Amino acid sequence: MDRIELFLDRVGPVVPFLQFISKGKPFYVAGGVFLEGDFGDIDVWGVTPPTTEPGIHIFDAPCILRHPGYTGCQYKCEVVTDNAVTYKVNDVKVQVCLQPVTDLKSLLETFDFAICQIGAKVSVPDKLEIEEFYATMHRYTAVKHRRLGYRGTNSPGISLLRAVKYIKRIPDLDLNTVRNEVLQIVIDLINKGVEDPEKAFGGPLWSETNEGRLSFVPELIHCLVKLQKIKILTAL
Repeated sequence: MDRIELFLDRVGPVVPFLQFISKGKPFYVAGGVFLEGDFGDIDVWGVTPPTTEPGIHIFDAPCILRHPGYTGCQYKCEVVTDNAVTYKVNDVKVQVCLQPVTDLKSLLETFDFAICQIGAKVSVPDKLEIEEFYATMHRYTAVKHRRLGYRGTNSPGISLLRAVKYIKRIPDLDLNTVRNEVLQIVIDLINKGVEDPEKAFGGPLWSETNEGRLSFVPELIHCLVKLQKIKILTAL
């Protein structure tokens, strides 16, 4: 099954939802939904016309109410952050990303791993139509050399969590090369953590909730333990 067939198969159960939120206008789908193995969610971005004010795009429509548990329409919002709203539709998670995007190539080049720099511009006027399909040269290089293609990021803590997911999911990776990539992520995390810990870890190191104080640190430690178990950290 090629990438487009894989994408169409996975996105099929949520096409009515995508039509609902996009109102027939084009939008972008990119990242993990195009990769082999189990996928966690489908990430979508609205197209922001260059003449539109920053942050205003088709997914700011009234149907996207940023309130967990909202039932004013047939789709239930599950998780809300400053950057995305997550819905669960027919047992498939759809993450509606809220940052403005003007073109597919620029969107993909913001991804921290080249292996994920693949996506499509689609629309659902009546049925799902692919208007554009694109993968970066960095992705082709990463695939050729069987690596993740770490590109650097302002939040290496989040990249480290993603690395675990992709290492377990993507077959035939060159683990020696991946070890070097993980080492670079750890180095970036240390360097950026000294300058700005919250930015390096992708958010507050802890937060107050009804259940008490939640910390990001145990999640990161758990991530390192997973890397050790799959023999990624043995050479570091």
